[in-house]
Amino acid sequence: MDQVFLKDVPRGELLEVETNGGIYTVEVLDPGERKLKIQGGKYFPNETEVILRTVLIKAGLKMFMYLVGSSDTVVETAKVVGVRLKL
Repeated sequence: MDQVFLKDVPRGELLEVETNGGIYTVEVLDPGERKLKIQGGKYFPNETEVILRTVLIKAGLKMFMYLVGSSDTVVETAKVVGVRLKL
């Protein structure tokens, strides 16, 4: 898939997001609040709760997210190559 709107993804769904810098496993914790649990790539060796700054994950765009509990810490990934449901 080229893009995923978080509002269309059920709570608890797992996504695999590939970027130019790595592969991330993303669990949707709260689609309305854009709250995710993410692991992978060089920034998230362990599962980490984040708030995505945008309402979608889209190929060609970077993912920007805040660490939960720290609204001033923003993490930016490399550009997304693709996103898919993780089975």
